[in-house]
Amino acid sequence: MLRNRKDILGSSLKHYNYGAVATVSQTLLGGESKSAYHIARINELIATGGADAEYAQVVHAAETAYWSAAAAVERLAVVRRYEDIVRRLYEVVKVRYEDGYVAKNDLLMVSARLNEARMQLVEAEYHRKSVMLQINNMMGYEHYVDFALADTIATPVVMPTEVALMTALRSRSDYERASLEVDLRGNEVEHAKSQYNPTVSLGMQALWSTPTVNTNGAGEWDGMVFARISVPIFHWGARKHAVSAARYAVSESRYAQRAVEDAIALELAEALTAIEQNRLQLSISTSNLGSVVENLSLSTFAYTEGKIPILDVLQSQLSWIQAYTAYVDAHYQLKTAVVDYRYAAGEFEP
Repeated sequence: MLRNRKDILGSSLKHYNYGAVATVSQTLLGGESKSAYHIARINELIATGGADAEYAQVVHAAETAYWSAAAAVERLAVVRRYEDIVRRLYEVVKVRYEDGYVAKNDLLMVSARLNEARMQLVEAEYHRKSVMLQINNMMGYEHYVDFALADTIATPVVMPTEVALMTALRSRSDYERASLEVDLRGNEVEHAKSQYNPTVSLGMQALWSTPTVNTNGAGEWDGMVFARISVPIFHWGARKHAVSAARYAVSESRYAQRAVEDAIALELAEALTAIEQNRLQLSISTSNLGSVVENLSLSTFAYTEGKIPILDVLQSQLSWIQAYTAYVDAHYQLKTAVVDYRYAAGEFEP
């Protein structure tokens, strides 16, 4: 600011100066802009892959919850039948006790078994509602809705065909993210180098300001076009350490990618093994149902004829509930194994 100065070439100087500068510059060679673009692009792809992975996990959780609900409904139906079987036996024993044909000990044992069956019924109903609440929550319902399922736990499902590991890897977004992480770290190596490389830039500058000797207070336009070459000289080894750290990050990302690949391979193998084992268990449990039903019928008839003690009937009832529970569990385990395999194979990816 100029003060108390007058009469330069017959004009008085103003007491102030002002101005504004606008500069447009573009790096042509070197610099960080190219590597920064690639890093930003890869980060975008990683974020997209994260959303795809979350979607696949949601679908997997929904499939699992559905079959869990179907199993809970079937377990409840089995326990209801079991409670009815025990209750009908209790009524028979009660009449026989009142008529003096059996000891009170028989009535007490059946009464205890009936109470156990009723407790199992309460627990089965509670479990069914808990699973339905999970589905309600997934569907976004604010209040509990008790709805019927389209499929039962015994509904056949298509067994998946074995998928090659490389095919599964191409379908899995988490593996894609791990691969993108490797690319990202590689670009960060170039980014670390670019911060210390020479740069060539071209630009234009526009200036609007009062003259240095401000006699009238009016602004004037000026400008220039320029080329700039910047050559870093001293960084005291910073470039070497930055690049070295970025290269170590590349190695770590490759190890992480291999870990994801191994995890997916293990998921495929475990799910396929589970499918094979549960198919065998389902076959065995299904063939066992006819035996326990016939055994229960024969035992109940023999007891009413006074040929066997009450303990044999109670044991046949216990075998019945265990066989049907194993049957439902085998169906559920097979369904969830199929869901796990489809997830591992990348079928749930959007």
